[in-house]
Amino acid sequence: MATRIERGRFLIFSTAVFGYQRRRRRCALSLVATLSCWGVLGCAPKGISHPKTIPVKGKVTYQGKPLTQGTVNFLPEDSWPAIGEIQPNGEYTLSTFEKGDGAVLGFHRVVIFSTDANPRLMPGSPHYKTPKELIPKKYTTAESSGLEAIVEPGTKAIDFELK
Repeated sequence: MATRIERGRFLIFSTAVFGYQRRRRRCALSLVATLSCWGVLGCAPKGISHPKTIPVKGKVTYQGKPLTQGTVNFLPEDSWPAIGEIQPNGEYTLSTFEKGDGAVLGFHRVVIFSTDANPRLMPGSPHYKTPKELIPKKYTTAESSGLEAIVEPGTKAIDFELK
């Protein structure tokens, strides 16, 4: 009987210790995840500095006509990417850390996504249809797009004419 009690105490003790360690580990992982999200989403506390960005705007055309929807993504080699939503007139404005702040300085590979997807409809909802690509698929990857840009002081507009 004494061995069962000792085992019981050991189990209670070990569960309490290991449970505490698990909670502590979970808390630490949550903290790391939160800080990472702040950095990725650009909503870090005011004291954290970011690389310098230059405001960049431009226009995307496909076969001579403005692309009416999609996104333009600037992908630097070793820094934060920038993204801009294509407006109905084909124009975009890049954002990295805050809306409209532009892209970090340097060389960027560029990818563009454009489908006829309705953002209000989710897969499985009534009237949903599989989105159709509005531009050739080659423009959706950095390796195949062939699109590049250099962002430097004085850069204002970077236009892309897709064929």
